[in-house]
Order: sequence, then structure tokens, then C-alpha cells
Amino acid sequence: MSNLESMSGEDLLAMAGNMMIEQAKETKEEGTKLFQKGDFDAACDMYNKVVDLLEGISASETSSEMERRNLLQASRLNVAACKMKSGDWTGAQTFCSKVILDNSMATKAWYRRGECSLQLKDLAKAKQDFQKVLELEPDNKAAKNKISGCDSEIMGELRKIEAANMMNAFGSKSIQA
Repeated sequence: MSNLESMSGEDLLAMAGNMMIEQAKETKEEGTKLFQKGDFDAACDMYNKVVDLLEGISASETSSEMERRNLLQASRLNVAACKMKSGDWTGAQTFCSKVILDNSMATKAWYRRGECSLQLKDLAKAKQDFQKVLELEPDNKAAKNKISGCDSEIMGELRKIEAANMMNAFGSKSIQA
């Protein structure tokens, strides 16, 4: 009787799941090499393969659910990084949000999502995300700087609106005179 024949169905599933995790690690490493070369589209494809593979494995199919979750989180964040490098801010934001849904303590996801919101000119949302980073990491200087930048931009936008309102008010009075 072979080793495989003596294994339970649960053990066989765990073995297959662990093999898929090993495959995911190798694919992620390929993506990292492509990212370092600046081939962000190809790297994104590799990371997406990892995400697809790991999302298809249930917790009971591996002996290390924590390893699967960490690898999945890292791969989603890497997809987000690739999309940010390519200027796909909405796509990157989506992947960061998926990470946050699974792990609300993932400061890198909050920070990157804030960056995306900033690029998309959603200053209030960006500021919220950077504030969450500070809540998780009170000494995070980059998040503090981003919040200050958001505040400056918000004030600038408010000044523009105020100036436009004043111009409209003066414009309507001069027409009546």
C-alpha cells in the first residue's frame, strides 16, 4: 500500500493545497523579478495568477491558512502597486480595498488606497485613509505629510470655490447697475 493510498481525503486535500501555495510562491517571485525590471503589466499578470490561485483554496485545503492569507495579501498589494505604476488608480484602489476587507490592520493597503484617492482627486477619502494609517502607526511621518498635503489642497479648493462665488456675486451686481 502506497503512502497516498493510506492518506485520508483531508490529508490529500491539505497536500494539494500546500502544493498550490508553493506554486503561488514561485509565481509571486517571478512577478517580483518582472516588477524590478519595470515590466509592470507582466508582473501584474503574475500577481493576479497568485491571487486567483489562492482565492480558490479554502482554509481546510492547506495546513497553513496564515501563510495562504499572508501570501494572498502580499499579492493583492503587489497587484495594486503594479496598477499604480501604470496609472490605473481605480484598479489599484479596488485591490487595496480587498486587502482592507480581509485585514483592517494592513497599513500598507490603507496608505496605497489613500495615494490612489489622492490621484483621483478624492481628497476627503484620501485624508481618511491616511488618518487610518496614523491610527495604526502613530509615528508614520509619510502619512502625516500626506494629511497635511490633503488639508492644503482642500483649503485651496475651498478658496477657489469662495473666489468663484464672490465673482458671481459681484458679476450679478454690476449687471444690475
